[in-house]
Amino acid sequence: MSIRIIKGGIFKVKLANGVIRYFQFVGKDKSELNSDVIAIFKKHYSEEPTSPEKVLNDTIECFMHTSVLAGVKLGLWERVFSLPLKVCVKAYGRKDLNLHR
Repeated sequence: MSIRIIKGGIFKVKLANGVIRYFQFVGKDKSELNSDVIAIFKKHYSEEPTSPEKVLNDTIECFMHTSVLAGVKLGLWERVFSLPLKVCVKAYGRKDLNLHR
C-alpha cells in the first residue's frame, strides 16, 4: 500500500505518557531545508476528540521541519483525517516561503 502525504493532512501522535497530540502537514519547504513543514497544535488530549474541527480550531504552538512520510512508516504518527489548511504562509513567518506539494 502506498502512503500519500497531502497538504491539510492531520496526524495523531501518541506519546509514552498516554497524551495524544496532533499536527497538520503544511507543505514542503524547498527553499531552506528541503523538508516537510508541519504546524503542531497546542492542546494535549487524554482521549481522542469527538470531531476533527476541535483539533483544527486549536491554537498552533509552533512550526517544525520533519519528514512526515518517515514518521508514518516508522509508526511514530498516523494520519487521522484531512482538512483545509489551518495556516497560511504569512503565519509561518516568511513571506518568501514557497510551500510545495
